[in-house]
Amino acid sequence: LGKYPQVSIKEARAECERLKQVKADGIDPNAYRKETKIKQEQALKNSFENVAREWFDTQRSKWVESHSSKIMRRFERDVFPYIGSKPIDTLEPPELLTLMKRISDRGAVETSHRALSDCGRVFRYGVGAGYCKSNPVRDLTGLLPTAETVNFPTLTEPQEIGELLRAMDVF
Repeated sequence: LGKYPQVSIKEARAECERLKQVKADGIDPNAYRKETKIKQEQALKNSFENVAREWFDTQRSKWVESHSSKIMRRFERDVFPYIGSKPIDTLEPPELLTLMKRISDRGAVETSHRALSDCGRVFRYGVGAGYCKSNPVRDLTGLLPTAETVNFPTLTEPQEIGELLRAMDVF
């Protein structure tokens, strides 16, 4: 079950009771522990973070360094701390929507849209690679608040545009 400092006595007793129950159900405890360990390793391999990093590595060569660093920074800062350790095939649209609303609530509306788009690309890769069966991001279209756009003033009269061009030439 493990050595004392790493595994507490309480945890060891609970594990012992669980293995006794497994044996009472007619299952070999050693085979059960091996199967559990394999499932845990597979769940870790299928975590959203691992699949996202795998997708990122396949796409990195197509991007310039500044773009790839922005994408990875966005994942590491806004996405991985909340859903990175979860298996990709267990993530549901409400969970992703909550994450994106958390990002937009801090005032980063455009970042939430970009993070959602990046997550969608990871899920598309995951579906193609066999890590998950569907892309939950496609169900979230239109649910995030839109970013406010600010129109900048412009010159509309031809005479004003001519004055601006002459002033630029003099400068």
